[in-house]
Amino acid sequence: MKAESEFEEWKDRVTPKLYREAISFANTSGGKIFIGISDNGEVVGLENPRLEEEKVINQFTDNIEPALDMSVQLIYLKDKPVIEITIDARGHVYRKRGTVVDEIFVRRGSTKRMLTTPEEIYDFIRKKRNDHFEVTLTDYDFNLDEFESLMTFVKKNKLSVREKALDLLENPKKALENYGAIRFVNEQYKLTQLGLWLSDRCSLRSIFLQYSGERTTSYIEKSLDLTGSIIHQLDSIEKLINDISITKINGLLSTPYRKFPQVAVREFLVNAFIHRDYRLEGDAKVTVYDNHLEIASTGGLYGDLTIETILFAARPVRRNPELSNVFYDLRLCERYASGVQRAMETYEEMGAEKLPEIREFKDSFWVSLPRLDETEKSEVIRERTSLLNEPPEEQIVQYVGGHGFIRNRDVQRLLDVSPAKATQLLRGMVDENRLTAEGEKKGRIYRLS
Repeated sequence: MKAESEFEEWKDRVTPKLYREAISFANTSGGKIFIGISDNGEVVGLENPRLEEEKVINQFTDNIEPALDMSVQLIYLKDKPVIEITIDARGHVYRKRGTVVDEIFVRRGSTKRMLTTPEEIYDFIRKKRNDHFEVTLTDYDFNLDEFESLMTFVKKNKLSVREKALDLLENPKKALENYGAIRFVNEQYKLTQLGLWLSDRCSLRSIFLQYSGERTTSYIEKSLDLTGSIIHQLDSIEKLINDISITKINGLLSTPYRKFPQVAVREFLVNAFIHRDYRLEGDAKVTVYDNHLEIASTGGLYGDLTIETILFAARPVRRNPELSNVFYDLRLCERYASGVQRAMETYEEMGAEKLPEIREFKDSFWVSLPRLDETEKSEVIRERTSLLNEPPEEQIVQYVGGHGFIRNRDVQRLLDVSPAKATQLLRGMVDENRLTAEGEKKGRIYRLS
């Protein structure tokens, strides 16, 4: 047999402290304990396997809180009876029964380790209740057909998503497993919480409301109740906002502009999904009024973050790191904690009298995006509206002709598009030999070929 590992422990018999091994697996990533195999891997078997099985169940019941999600079965290895105990990690903090923080064990490699200091216990509980929740198992079996919305999004945006996301089209099962969306348990693949959120069977809701006036007492022009993959929900809501947002500037060119900057809408809408506390009951809610737009989601700021921290892009902190990785590869977000700052700067550059308002509550996060009035037109808007009758590529060419070069963020501001769309346009123009890229990553500029 292979050696003991992060996911396997061998015992030749049921020991008095076996429950500690079980706690360590349950608090980490799950695993298996085999009773009837010595530490050196020799299958010794059991004289009375039924009695040993009863000892396991009684010991775990008497000593572990909350109750484990586990299975115990008798198997035969080399014609000898062995007990196989399979323990799932479910996102709880498992500990010695009757205590609050005593005997909290975690798995480190092939051994267990008990958390002892108040600092590491607090840090473990905080992370366990947040970061680990997204990769805990559900009772749902994996069915690739239930990821149609996710696959459709990747296909539609295959020119702009990162290379890792394209693996969802080439080898979807392996890619989903790498993201932590599914896990192989007991000879079958199960959805994790993350997998459930990304799948079409997701029952989480997003509510979209559009009012005719500036208050909830005005007429409801449109209301939608969205379920299914959160990628589908996000994409659908963004399209609805974009359709509502496009309007006309009265003037010589009579060209369109947006009531709400797309960069800001994308940033706060993505945040409503990516930083949501999915443990709390409640819906993501987007409400469009005549003079502003509100986005609300469950969960306050994560950890010790403050509104000042996110406004100044001081440091990136993620409540749902695995979900963040998926969104990053889909180019729905970046990793520099500068998105909120960029959204604010977009309003400033457009000469807006009001900036987005952000509020945090104990169990929710709320933002209000003011509508841009027609009179709020800075030099950026005047430059943009003078080109809006041209195709995006022609607008980029004219900009480069007047400025010498263009950057990704310049395209975002010029066309009011997301970073992913700007990347897609620039990459396409490089492939068509209309632009030449110079430099690497964040410092890259584009000149006419």
